[in-house]
Amino acid sequence: MGTQCEVHLAGPGREINLAARAWAAGGGLASRAPCEACDHVCAHTLYKHDILPTVGRRHHLNSTIDDSPDVIPAPVPPNETERLAALRRYRVLDTPPEEAFDRLTRMAATLLRSPIALVSLVDEARQWFKSRHGLDTVETTREWAFCAHAILNHDNLVVCDTQADARFVDNPLVTDEPQIRFYAGAPLLTHDGFRLGTLCVIDRQPRPMLDDAEMRILNDLAALAVDQLELRRATRELLDELVLREHCEAGLREANARLDAANGRRDELLTTMAHELCSPLSAIVGFAELIEASPDRETSGYAARINSATTHMIDLVHNLLEQAELDTGHLAIDDAPLRLSDVTAEVCGLLAVHADRLGVTIVDRTRGDRTRLRADRVRLRQIITNLIGNAVKFTPAGGRVEVTSERHADGCLALTVSDTGVGIPAADLAVVQQPFGRSGSSPHPGEHSSGLGLSISRGLVELHGGRLCVESQPGHGTCVTVTLPPERIENDA
Repeated sequence: MGTQCEVHLAGPGREINLAARAWAAGGGLASRAPCEACDHVCAHTLYKHDILPTVGRRHHLNSTIDDSPDVIPAPVPPNETERLAALRRYRVLDTPPEEAFDRLTRMAATLLRSPIALVSLVDEARQWFKSRHGLDTVETTREWAFCAHAILNHDNLVVCDTQADARFVDNPLVTDEPQIRFYAGAPLLTHDGFRLGTLCVIDRQPRPMLDDAEMRILNDLAALAVDQLELRRATRELLDELVLREHCEAGLREANARLDAANGRRDELLTTMAHELCSPLSAIVGFAELIEASPDRETSGYAARINSATTHMIDLVHNLLEQAELDTGHLAIDDAPLRLSDVTAEVCGLLAVHADRLGVTIVDRTRGDRTRLRADRVRLRQIITNLIGNAVKFTPAGGRVEVTSERHADGCLALTVSDTGVGIPAADLAVVQQPFGRSGSSPHPGEHSSGLGLSISRGLVELHGGRLCVESQPGHGTCVTVTLPPERIENDA
């Protein structure tokens, strides 16, 4: 290096131009820290404090010329970490051109009469162009980027003549292609206050300051570019969500398929077990009935107990199977026309002998009801059997079980089984309607309850589109109502 310059631009070997020197000589440097290389304030200090004036092309003062570019990079914004994170969330860097952005740069070039228009995004070490009109370059180093200066505040950056601005006079984008002489950029400001880059126009000739109308055009186009970024982001997030949902649904379908296969194996196992259990149990019942016919009273009594216990076990196995079918949704109903009173009379007749033995009277008040409906006869008989059977079990000797039917004003048909039994405590009403749910009430001696009858009845009623309601008062009895919807009713003939 030769003779030192009178005022350094950025340390040894960097000269400030004559205009800056003249300004400094006028006392503008009085309160500024001097350059470490000499007694003058360097241009970086002037720039940092926003006091560097617009100057002309550099003049060298009795010094050896340094031919390296004299680029003054823009300071890094104080929120740079957060700004870069905001830029990353749009996932737009290094993506292919998109017509929505190219349309904006074409409009900017046309409306502001500029040969070059860009949507520029300032990354950590580069500026990258999402859209470029009149320029082939895809990106430049951030050190040369005009847009890196433009994102430092909310105002638009307009450089009317780059050769009259010390920040850009030696910038390779000015001294070489694309030979920028005029620049105007509006920051791309996100809704949460981050400036990602600019929408800018460039000319190869100096131009006067944009007027108010041109500034509005530049601002509006920049706002539209941000809107497009937001729309693009929202669309991408929606697509990601749809893809994730599709993956989840595919996973659920696969899981359901495995579950269905497992349920099929379980159903097959349950059916096999039921068959294996019921076959010997049925044989035991048969032998118990033979022994029960023996003239030996003691032996006959033992046989009766064996018969009762075995019959309960068979019922329990069948109930377990039906509850499993209800839980898995594999139980179907076979609709057919029928008369409710016929099914009720059949069940009451079957249970009458057992009820008489326990001292309970069954009163069927559905006789004469000519209502016809479509239902599964086997399942309807099972519902009524469970409800009347439970009522008989929990009604003391001398009590009564009544069965009634009624058409409601809304067209529904209600079948009610009420008793004068021990009743169910309020705290147990919900419990007894769940599988294996039992109340604290006790049935007749020798009677058993699997805790499945009411749960199965509810499931079968719901398969018919109806509902089951239980009301009870301890010491006064229980009332269970099955309500079937109007579409189940055929006619009253």
